[in-house]
Amino acid sequence: MDKKLIDQFGSEILCYKLKTARQKKRDVKTAHERFLLGLHRERMQITEQQKKLGYLDLDPPIIKGWKRYFVLRDDVARSKAAPFYQKILDKINKVEYCNRKDFKRKPKYLKKRKNWEPIKQTVLHPEHSAFVKMNFSEKGKALFEEKYVKHKWRNELVKVYVFKEQWRFVLRIRQKQITKVKAVDELLEQREDEIRDYLEKTNKRNELNRLLGQSNRRWKDWDNSEKAKYRFRKQTLAEMLDDLDLP
Repeated sequence: MDKKLIDQFGSEILCYKLKTARQKKRDVKTAHERFLLGLHRERMQITEQQKKLGYLDLDPPIIKGWKRYFVLRDDVARSKAAPFYQKILDKINKVEYCNRKDFKRKPKYLKKRKNWEPIKQTVLHPEHSAFVKMNFSEKGKALFEEKYVKHKWRNELVKVYVFKEQWRFVLRIRQKQITKVKAVDELLEQREDEIRDYLEKTNKRNELNRLLGQSNRRWKDWDNSEKAKYRFRKQTLAEMLDDLDLP
């Protein structure tokens, strides 16, 4: 209670539980924060409900593109050790999808985009943690060798396990068939779009992230801040002075 109101109307005004301007402002902010958190909870509930909708069977199935995967070679499949190698293949098999039957794509660099390059495909080379979870037998572990390769994203070497006898597997190409589609509830999708549009159009996403304890800084900003430290490292003093517009 504001002291000025008590001095003006006396202590009897305390029984009315009047709020000051600061308290009213705080209540408005608290109500707005609860509203944003309520939208977040509703959005999470919609996501859970969409997951429980399941899938619908397609009859006839839709054919879209091609898939390529490894199978046992004919002579290996006819041998007595076929079940043993099939178990290994089931754990390290890798499926590749492409819109072209020849599995070719345009090169990454523009200078080479005239000629299509083939897509390379190998069996999985699991890292140590993934290799342990595969639970190979001692006989199966003996068929793998340790190698250190560069990580796909991080600038460091990681230990992977490579299958020694990859000649036992051959590639097979089949049509990719879509037999099921995810069930859709139009009312749930409409409500989810309304929540997303509100957060984006009113710029409330950052405020919601702050309430949830999440960071609003993007990876792009992190990269720029890190690169800014070393932008002059590869330049000589003369080159830096040439870049400055001195009178």
